[in-house]
Amino acid sequence: MFFWRFFRGTKNPQAEIEGPYYVVGSPFREIEPGRAVLANKEQLGMKENQPFLFTGRVTAPDGTPIAGALIDMWQANSKSRYYLQNYLLRGKLHTDINGRFEVLTVAPGAYLTRAGHFHYIVTPPKGYEDLNPVTTQSYLCDGNNTKGLDGDFANWFRKPRYQNTVNAWTLVPSDKGVETHYKFPVVTSLDAETEEALKRWNKLLEAEGSGLKVEAGGHMDIKLTKKGRWL
Repeated sequence: MFFWRFFRGTKNPQAEIEGPYYVVGSPFREIEPGRAVLANKEQLGMKENQPFLFTGRVTAPDGTPIAGALIDMWQANSKSRYYLQNYLLRGKLHTDINGRFEVLTVAPGAYLTRAGHFHYIVTPPKGYEDLNPVTTQSYLCDGNNTKGLDGDFANWFRKPRYQNTVNAWTLVPSDKGVETHYKFPVVTSLDAETEEALKRWNKLLEAEGSGLKVEAGGHMDIKLTKKGRWL
């Protein structure tokens, strides 16, 4: 862990340990630039695995959106299980022209002292060789309360990553669907980008006749950092 803190953990305040569940070679899940489906229909259709729309944006240190950044993502299901013998809930995509990404998946479950979280590695595209890639995790906490990270055993090795808490939301009462796992804040409206994304994904689900609807999601921005002189 000392080597992680020195060689990787200090390069980006959002940097996180990779963890033991990364599997090399996950496939691309893009259905178009910036949009991917990480969970299969069976997982999306499970009662405990109601669809969750995870969105984000990758930027340079000055806030400029980075198009074409590679995102390699993996997670547990809502029952806290990682799939290690296949590529379920694992996959890659690129950010779109505005540096955004949208992933239709399920909310990862908490386990031990850890809040539910998404793992991903963000690698800058050609033309951004002066920026560091970053391995990070984004956390789902009850009510988006960062205190949900205080008991994380990963804090033994680094400071709590409060800044990695997902800004999660739900459009339905807390006694229905996936939000019962996390008590996401109920909202009556969303920002224009998220509203547009929600309509697009629900239209896709309706066209497939799945009977499913996205009613919960969350957002996280990732800012890459400049490479140091020696690193």
